[in-house]
Amino acid sequence: ALLSLTNQAPELLLPASRDLANGYHVARDWNADLKRNQETMEHDLQQCHWAEGKRQKLEAYTIEMEGSLAEAQADLAATQLLTLIRDNHRAQNLSSFADE
Repeated sequence: ALLSLTNQAPELLLPASRDLANGYHVARDWNADLKRNQETMEHDLQQCHWAEGKRQKLEAYTIEMEGSLAEAQADLAATQLLTLIRDNHRAQNLSSFADE
């Protein structure tokens, strides 16, 4: 009986060893996939941090430009007002000169 079991052992062990080898290959492939996914996620996270930094810089630049625009608009309004006052003053001088 022991000899019969010994003779059958390779036949019994062969499928089990194949299953074990297949399981090892599946686990190795899953591990490689997980590592690639982790690397991809880390890269994506770095890109997100980079993009957030760029967004913050752009937001600060936009605020700065809005301030510069407001200053330029105020300067333009002041210049237009001074021009209007000057033109009005000239018109009054010309009118009083014409009256004389």
